[in-house]
Amino acid sequence: MPSMRKKIRKILTTIFILFVVASFAIVTVIVIIIAQGGKVTPDGIEKTGIIKLNVQPDKNLKVYVDDKLVSINDSKIENLNTGIHNLRIEKENYTNWTKDVEVEEGIVSEIWAFLFPIELKLKQMTSTGIERAFYSPDGSYVVYIVKNSNSNNNGIWKLKLTQSTFGLVENKPEKISSLNSKLTETLNSEYSVSISPNNERFLLQTDKEQLIYTMNGSDVPINLIEVTNLGLMADKLTWFRQGDSLIAEKNKSIYEYNISDNTTQFIYSFPNSPLYTVNGRTLIFNTDHKYYSYSNKEKTLLDISKTVTLPEPSNIWLSHNSDEILYVKSDEQLYYVNTKKTILPIGEFDIVEISPNGTAAIIEDNQNKLYVFRSEYIAPKDSFTTSIKLINETFSSENTSYIWSSDSLQIIENQKTSAGIEGGNTSSNVITIIDKYGENKHVILKTAHIINNDCYLANNSRDFVVLLRDSNNKGNNLYMINLID
Repeated sequence: MPSMRKKIRKILTTIFILFVVASFAIVTVIVIIIAQGGKVTPDGIEKTGIIKLNVQPDKNLKVYVDDKLVSINDSKIENLNTGIHNLRIEKENYTNWTKDVEVEEGIVSEIWAFLFPIELKLKQMTSTGIERAFYSPDGSYVVYIVKNSNSNNNGIWKLKLTQSTFGLVENKPEKISSLNSKLTETLNSEYSVSISPNNERFLLQTDKEQLIYTMNGSDVPINLIEVTNLGLMADKLTWFRQGDSLIAEKNKSIYEYNISDNTTQFIYSFPNSPLYTVNGRTLIFNTDHKYYSYSNKEKTLLDISKTVTLPEPSNIWLSHNSDEILYVKSDEQLYYVNTKKTILPIGEFDIVEISPNGTAAIIEDNQNKLYVFRSEYIAPKDSFTTSIKLINETFSSENTSYIWSSDSLQIIENQKTSAGIEGGNTSSNVITIIDKYGENKHVILKTAHIINNDCYLANNSRDFVVLLRDSNNKGNNLYMINLID
């Protein structure tokens, strides 16, 4: 009997060990399946993915997937079966947001959505009367010109649009320069203002002058015609090195003018029309079928022939916030170029406006139809996906303009219409916000009072700022619509 008991005990121990090992193996397999985007159900293993939500505002939301209310875990919707799902986000007293989202196995699909208050209100920001307003590339400042107010108000002003910590202190306008006789003469001509990427300077240009001002107004403006060795006015000026220098084009040659030490460095002389593009840090130019990058006073040959060999380009564009993303027009074809990874043919389109991060662009076909092109790099697959979404079937640059927000998440459509507002006979502007996908259009303003199309999305797309004629028709001033509480 003792020997039998030992045998039984040994058999039971072996069975128990085998059971533990098998259970551990099963659990391990289940964990691996879940980690790889799978879901274990009574019917077997189903492939799943995740949607990650970035929503503004992000409180008190109701999120629906295929019309079913779902729970959110750490801003994620998990265990979704692969395929196309309709995503809808709701918030009381706000506009709804909806989009069809493709869920892929083991992939986190990241979505950005903005919900706007149903009731939007205009807030007046200035009272001096303004002739023109110009916005910084990142939407954090506006520089504006006052000419027809009293002597204390006339001049060049700046206003910070980003809010201070917790929004406890309201930003006040600051005068940069008073309106003396010389500046008055300059501003009586047709002029433009370009603010540097670092928001420390701005360039005031007319057909006879090119002046650099500091944003704090502490220095006498620099007259570029007097200090550079170009001889005459540059044909074109573009901010460089975030605002510490300028790229100047003159007589088919390009130079870098360093503001701090007042030196000019020759870069390249083109045999024909100059073909180059600049953002705040890098210049890229094409010559003899080759692309060169210029930064830190050095030229570097670029090898961008990845998956497609590009024909000779007719135009090139560099995105504002990325030194690696180019758009190239060549033989009627438009290409998306990531200089580190790939070249993607887009089709027979022209560029209208590139998003600051370069991953999207508004493009136009030969039938005046407008689209949003988007590219996205999928790291787990080491590949790119692209999409093209129609946003305007009858585009006319004379009647409609588009501006990307500085965070590349939204588009402003400013459309002139002859229909008038509320039965009026005068033309008016309709301002529409479109999300980065070319969807979820929302009209935020209809008015006949916008001046020079001077409007912008500021403060990380939280506020819409616009220059409007006052209701009493006695002047123009800046107004703001708060889009996100």
